[in-house]
Amino acid sequence: MPNTTHLRAWLEVDYSAIRANVAAIRRHVGEQTNIMAVLKANACQQEAGRVYRAIREVCNSYAMATIDEALQLADGSHGEPILVFGYIPPSRYPQLLKRNIHVTVHSLANARSLSDFAVASGGKITAHIKVDTGMSRLGFSCDSAGIASVLEVCALPGLNCVGIFSHLATADDLDTTFAMKQQNDFCNFIDALSAKGRTFPIRGLHNSAGLLALPADPRLNTVRPGLAIFGLHPAGRELPSDFAPAMAFRCRVAGVKTIEVGTGVSYGHTFVAERTTTVATLSAGYADGVPIGLSGRGQVLIGGQRAPILGRVCMDMTMVDVTHLPKVAEGDVATIFGNDGTAELHPAEVATTAGTICHELLTGITARAERVVIN
Repeated sequence: MPNTTHLRAWLEVDYSAIRANVAAIRRHVGEQTNIMAVLKANACQQEAGRVYRAIREVCNSYAMATIDEALQLADGSHGEPILVFGYIPPSRYPQLLKRNIHVTVHSLANARSLSDFAVASGGKITAHIKVDTGMSRLGFSCDSAGIASVLEVCALPGLNCVGIFSHLATADDLDTTFAMKQQNDFCNFIDALSAKGRTFPIRGLHNSAGLLALPADPRLNTVRPGLAIFGLHPAGRELPSDFAPAMAFRCRVAGVKTIEVGTGVSYGHTFVAERTTTVATLSAGYADGVPIGLSGRGQVLIGGQRAPILGRVCMDMTMVDVTHLPKVAEGDVATIFGNDGTAELHPAEVATTAGTICHELLTGITARAERVVIN
């Protein structure tokens, strides 16, 4: 284990677990399916470049939310395709031609803007068509009008349309009825385009939840895992046994004091002691990534035992009840989520307690918490 005695708050990232998780995804989808690893939001704040290096031998391509994320990854990559899911301002188009950055095309106006720039620049922009099958977000309509628009996009000069994809809205629900409808609708859309002579070498729909819950369809050849790479299920359910959580979020006990009956704790005194209570103040708060939704109802691990959070989580500190842990002392390690010996606070449990989801929990861990590499 690395030395963390000098750290106030830190996120431990186990890269052996990440590698094992990607290997498990490969076994699940087979060798013929492309894996487009989604490393947006700095790979859920785990350092996208380092995650890329850990998984690049298994994955075929990568996806980011913004052009800045894509360019940062491209700086340290080996030239693999990187797709940008989100909006790219026209002023940034020149960077697309200089790097192996693929773009999402979601409307005729969007496509024409990219085409006009590419033609004027004498280059080609590689594009993936986005189809809206039920998210009501970006994308061409999944109907005859959408087919006509996609054919028009693919005929525009300056665009090389290599991919088509959609996004599942409910794949993490136990009831997969709507997800299956989306899959069928999308595959029928692909068939309709193929019948008109337009095919795409890259065809994707399944995110982490989808690739685990839905049957494979031969018309699809690309999956886009994100959270599963880090050993977590988007809905907080258990993954197969060959997956493992890759992170632990920890901080230090900054001080310990005893308060008497009637003493309030933290802002607003939402907790008032009803007995003599030993309070440990932790050296991390919501500015580090401890969700404020844990206020008064979350727990941490100290010495392998749970300690309830008292009152409101502060910006820089969090108070917990350690009355039942008489040996707790300044400098001890507190685990916000992760393992502590044989005890575990799973990120999904922490997220549920905070009234959020694992994605927000992980992306909320800020740069104030240092990253510590395990394995």
